[in-house]
Amino acid sequence: FVASTEVFVEWYLRRQFFFYNGELWLDGSDEASGSVPDHVKVTVCLAENDAIVNAERVKDYIHMCNEEREKEGKQNVELVYWKDMGHAECLVRPESWENIRKIVNTHEETQWKNQASVSKKIVKSSISKISL
Repeated sequence: FVASTEVFVEWYLRRQFFFYNGELWLDGSDEASGSVPDHVKVTVCLAENDAIVNAERVKDYIHMCNEEREKEGKQNVELVYWKDMGHAECLVRPESWENIRKIVNTHEETQWKNQASVSKKIVKSSISKISL
């Protein structure tokens, strides 16, 4: 309802958002074709009663990919599965906002920790190359 009635949301979806650019493949290793790089943490949120996406098939696909990713030593794709919700219903249900906020915050914290770790390694490497 919001997407079809709110003028800026409708404009963005009709003029700026291209679904074919939103593909994400969890199996495979070719990043150019839309596969997820190994270092990227992914969370997929699905609504059980989604009228656009077959949530059950996507959930099965994620489980299948996670089995393969585990065998390859890659991190799993996190799945949030909202029971009794429809497409984009998380936008109008405040109880789902907290869930989404926690996921985003966790991803950001992990990213900052990883960046800090990489920065420390770069600094240590640079210092060791400086000859006094």
